[in-house]
Amino acid sequence: MGNGVNVGAAYYVLRQHLLRTIDDVEDRSPGLARAVRQAPANPDVAMAPGSALAQSGVA
Repeated sequence: MGNGVNVGAAYYVLRQHLLRTIDDVEDRSPGLARAVRQAPANPDVAMAPGSALAQSGVA
């Protein structure tokens, strides 16, 4: 991987940080807090064929 960072690792670290501070996040951005709570623990789930994100054409 060289100097790159695995996407799954970055996703995990950011999600865990936001979950740890979710009350503060919710005070500032209720929509972000809701999205973080609903996000799967593994980003591969969101990208799986048939998922809403995959079907949206964004992925």
